[in-house]
Amino acid sequence: RRSMRQLNDFKSQELANLMWAFAASGFFREDFFMASANAVQTMDLQPQQLANVIWSLVRLRPQHPAAQAALLALLPRCTTNIEALKPQELAVIAAASAKCFGDTTAGKRDAPPGAAGVKLPAEVVGYFSAALPWVVGQAQHFSDQSFATIASAFVAVGLGAAS
Repeated sequence: RRSMRQLNDFKSQELANLMWAFAASGFFREDFFMASANAVQTMDLQPQQLANVIWSLVRLRPQHPAAQAALLALLPRCTTNIEALKPQELAVIAAASAKCFGDTTAGKRDAPPGAAGVKLPAEVVGYFSAALPWVVGQAQHFSDQSFATIASAFVAVGLGAAS
């Protein structure tokens, strides 16, 4: 409990690493999750830290209100600094956004009707709108996996060239 009060004393890299390790191992405690989601919103995070934190928040509980609120608070920073993101980081953030707010069954052959018609938060639309021209211009730098991840994310949120 005392450590929860000290989360704001962590350096951004320390908290990002701790969150990533907990998420990767499947560890979830509501109090830590809520406190860390709040703490990272005021930290100065580098692009890789942003991607790791967002992945960590969404990995175990994408529909959790704290995960969604933190993602929406962090997405404008990602959008503003989109050109500083590496292709994998951009793809991770897009996938996390899609997992929180998109229809992750979209485009699958046996998928039930999904979240069609659900209004996306402006922060999500802004991120994907900024990402699309950047991805198109940098496509040759994407690994097959990162390109597939970002393409799946665009399908899940229902945004792309035709939208």
